[in-house]
Amino acid sequence: MLVLYACGGSGKQGQQPSWRSAPTTATARAQTAAPSEFIELVESPTQASHYNSPPRTVAPTSPLSTAILQLLNEGSAAAGLAPPVPDGRLYQALTELAEVAPLESPLTYSLIEFAMQRNGIIEPSPHLVIIQGSIDEPGPIIEQLRGSVGDILSSGTYERVGIGAARRGDVDMVLLALQESNVTTKPIVREIARGGSASIEGTLGSGFSDPHAFHTDDGGKVHNMSVALIGGSGFRTLFSCGDHEGRQQVEITASDTSGSTVLANFPIWCGTAAPRTMRLSTGSDDPPPKTQEEAEARMLVLVNKDRAEHGLAPLALDKRVTAIARLHSDEMLETGNVAHVSPRTGSAGDRVKAGGVRTAVVLENVARAYGVAEAELGLMNSPGHRANLLSKDVNHVGIGITLGKDVAGRRELLVTQVFIHIPQPIKVESVRKKVAAKIKSIKAMTSSHELRQVAQVFASELARGVTTDQASKQASKSLDTAARGFSRVSTLVTAVANVTAFDPTGSLGGAQVSHFGIGVAQGDHPVMGEGAIYLVVLLGQK
Repeated sequence: MLVLYACGGSGKQGQQPSWRSAPTTATARAQTAAPSEFIELVESPTQASHYNSPPRTVAPTSPLSTAILQLLNEGSAAAGLAPPVPDGRLYQALTELAEVAPLESPLTYSLIEFAMQRNGIIEPSPHLVIIQGSIDEPGPIIEQLRGSVGDILSSGTYERVGIGAARRGDVDMVLLALQESNVTTKPIVREIARGGSASIEGTLGSGFSDPHAFHTDDGGKVHNMSVALIGGSGFRTLFSCGDHEGRQQVEITASDTSGSTVLANFPIWCGTAAPRTMRLSTGSDDPPPKTQEEAEARMLVLVNKDRAEHGLAPLALDKRVTAIARLHSDEMLETGNVAHVSPRTGSAGDRVKAGGVRTAVVLENVARAYGVAEAELGLMNSPGHRANLLSKDVNHVGIGITLGKDVAGRRELLVTQVFIHIPQPIKVESVRKKVAAKIKSIKAMTSSHELRQVAQVFASELARGVTTDQASKQASKSLDTAARGFSRVSTLVTAVANVTAFDPTGSLGGAQVSHFGIGVAQGDHPVMGEGAIYLVVLLGQK
């Protein structure tokens, strides 16, 4: 019997990878007491103390491994590509996974990530080919791979290769992994004492720039880490535990022509040891969706469940944005490129604008997965995508999920989540109080009834569609009478989708400014659409 299936992953931002020598002594095994209930990766003697710590372990050799590597080298030469280099860490991780991989379904994201990370690998999950065949007779496996090796190699720019195999009763399980790597780093410690810190220093791969770093703390909050540039492609950031304890998820991103890309995503453990084992139930609460609509509806439930767990309001589904998201997922399936920037449609903001949606905020997550819950789990496990999912600045979402090819009984899912903000009806006095509180928190001033009257007329005219110049001229005439007690009056005019976006810091004038008046109105805006909040603040100097 020979069964082969492949699942790809490349680490584009929002793309949480799908799944994406004779066997060595077992360091991973299926739990024999109740094999139908759970699988378990037990403690490994090779568990790394650092990520990317040299020297890398030596890749073991076997007739099967040698044959597969020769096939990859031939395929790379035919395609004009550099062949992937064997990586002993990948070999070890795949050997562990081969001994516990389900025989009739894909490996789960969390199990793959755990095996990779405990062997010191920081990049997103590799492109994984799963083969059920005979370890002792590599010929049929090689012939089956020969027909697909070109497509596999062309699906990414692969730097590393790993092969793992295990005897599983009547069936041998063989795993082949090809991994992209667009960042190199100095060794990064996996465990830090509470209150400690660790330097993360590395170099971006060719074509990448603008590095960013984030981390999700043990409370689920996402932090933006300061990054210093070193030379043309180097970077350095400092991770600090502070008062946090337990798992802290770190992510490094950079940009290329496809947009922002996840280059590394890995946990650092503060004040506690990294787990040595992982145990997962084999029972699935993530059944394959039968239709696109079912998949999207299930994901909306998961999105709002994640938001509720963090005290955030649920997102309403926007049909216009859902249509936009579906088209992008369709394109990702067609091209095989899971990315934010498309050569056809541009960025997420471009797609939303072309779809006739006016909004002040556009956030996007994209993913490839083999389960709805698994896709959401992968996105929440990525600090950058988690920040989008838990943003306080959005209130509507469009979810487009395109069903792709069948892999071991599960359909490939191409996922696009697009988050926007649609201004809601406001209570003018409530907004005025919030704006006044922000002003007073920055500078001690007194509210002026006369300035408020003029500011309100100004704001109302703007909301009605009058130009700023016209409204300003009308306000100037009113000020001649209403503000005679002031030697000077300056004006702060803005439009926001949400009052929380208003920040008057640095705009409140000099020390002589002592009074203010606030005008608030709601109306149409060319970019934000209906319901934009127009704010006019008059600042008076006695």
